[in-house]
Amino acid sequence: MITLFGFPITLPPPLDRLDPALAAFLFTALGWILICLLAYALLTYLLRAITRRMSGEIASILLAILRKPAIVLIAAYGLVRTLETLRLPPSLIAFLERFWQTTLILTVLYMIWRLIKDVVLYYGKGWAEKTESKIDDNLIPILNIFGPLSIVVVGILMVLPLWGLDISSALVGAGVIGLVVGLALQDSLSNLFSGMSLVVEAAYRSGDLLQLAYGSVCEVEELGLRSTRMYSLESHCTLFMPNKQLANLTIINITKPTVEKRDNIEFSLPPQADMAEVEERLKRLAMSIPGVLVDDMQAKIEAVQGRLAEMEAGAQRDEPAHLQDIVRYRGTIAKLELERDFNAALVEFIERLEALAAGLEERETQGFSAAEKLEIKQGFLAPTQAAFEALMVASQAWAQQDDAYALATENEQLRSVWQLRNERLAERWEALRGKMIRPTDPTEMRLDDMALGLVDWLTSEYRLLPEAWKNPRVTFKRFDGGSAALQLWFYVDNIRLEHDGRLTRVRTDIARRVRAALEG
Repeated sequence: MITLFGFPITLPPPLDRLDPALAAFLFTALGWILICLLAYALLTYLLRAITRRMSGEIASILLAILRKPAIVLIAAYGLVRTLETLRLPPSLIAFLERFWQTTLILTVLYMIWRLIKDVVLYYGKGWAEKTESKIDDNLIPILNIFGPLSIVVVGILMVLPLWGLDISSALVGAGVIGLVVGLALQDSLSNLFSGMSLVVEAAYRSGDLLQLAYGSVCEVEELGLRSTRMYSLESHCTLFMPNKQLANLTIINITKPTVEKRDNIEFSLPPQADMAEVEERLKRLAMSIPGVLVDDMQAKIEAVQGRLAEMEAGAQRDEPAHLQDIVRYRGTIAKLELERDFNAALVEFIERLEALAAGLEERETQGFSAAEKLEIKQGFLAPTQAAFEALMVASQAWAQQDDAYALATENEQLRSVWQLRNERLAERWEALRGKMIRPTDPTEMRLDDMALGLVDWLTSEYRLLPEAWKNPRVTFKRFDGGSAALQLWFYVDNIRLEHDGRLTRVRTDIARRVRAALEG
């Protein structure tokens, strides 16, 4: 008779002639081998087939992460329990227990790190991009930097006591070694913690444009442990800036708070020129350049159409004309018309939300009666819902229309950005609408504030509408003898487009036309 997995078993002849200890060892080993094979088949074939039929990939990834460590744990546990069936000395049994506990700790920590790396970090980057909070944007890089180090330290502190090593002595020794290493790697550690501070402060993120102290403009590609990798737009090279040096610089992020950029061109006005007439002429000239911000979209469209007519007439008279510019101007008009409709739809939705908030405020003093709820639903909520649907249609139509000057990849990125923004808007509006249809006690008296909160989000995060103070304007700078030095100021709508060259193209187009206008 032997004991197998805690159960007494009588062996049939001729196996009953075997030594009980040897028989228990052999059958226990065979049992654990079968368990390992069964677990392998279950995790590799059955569960794998099930997860592949499930929607999404997260289940398959989790199974791939857990499969091998689970089999290792089963095999290690089975090996220890099999060897313990032999008549081993207590010291060897204690060694086997420590071996099993060490294997368990290291395997579990390995699984935790794989979950962090392949699930949390991988999907966290995409999730952080979709959320509006900047906290997760900062936590993901920090977790990527300190996650492996923390797991290694925890593993060492848990394993050392199992083998009789005094942690306090190890910590003291580690402190001395850390002091020596810290002095030796002072610059590297300074770069590391400077990178941490840059991540926490969120002064910039990947894709932002930074103007460095010496005037060069660089695009942030990656924030590393020791340095930040950037791409220089001027010299077309990759720049590795130590984080310590970057943290001590005055960082000018020219893509914040928006990707709009203010610029100016200086020119001299002849003494005989009519300054007021020239100012109006140059403002209309700048208005006709695609990429220059103007609050009156209809006037902008008419200016671009006028410029297109001039270019087409010049081409017919065999005057120098760039056919590609003519094609782009035509494409720009279609984009501007859709932008005009988009802006109008956004203004209408905002006005409906403000009217809804005002209606709620008038009726919420003593709670909403059934009649007031019906009035809110029919008189305010229904028109706001219609305005929201019109905004979605206008926004999608504008986003789908290519920018004639942008690259194909940039147009695809813009479509993705606006699809995400519209999804966020839809989630916010549906949540607010649901609370208004079925108001509850905690939120019933704050529905007007919620509506105004959505207005604030629309005007700060969703889309900044062009305002009159961003229109092109001409200012006096100084007198140069008999001439007047003037500056033509203008805003460029998105300096990230045209491979970060939209500002340069707009400046060049304006300068060329200003010179032609003054000479004419």
